[in-house]
Amino acid sequence: MQTIPKTLIEMSSIERAGMMTSVVDALRAMAFDAMEMGDARLAANAVSIAYSIIGCAADRSDEHVEAARFC
Repeated sequence: MQTIPKTLIEMSSIERAGMMTSVVDALRAMAFDAMEMGDARLAANAVSIAYSIIGCAADRSDEHVEAARFC
């Protein structure tokens, strides 16, 4: 049974945290694969985006969620 996708506004903070964790894990895996293939630039970009997400997650103010609605 599939569930209906939710927007960021509709998600609970636990659901948003889980989503961000999944994205960060995928970016780290991509960075690892890129380094194995010799693409240091792609690896660095993926790690930078992952750390940006981690940094934004540390500030859990609702204004970030509200701002994301318009993206």
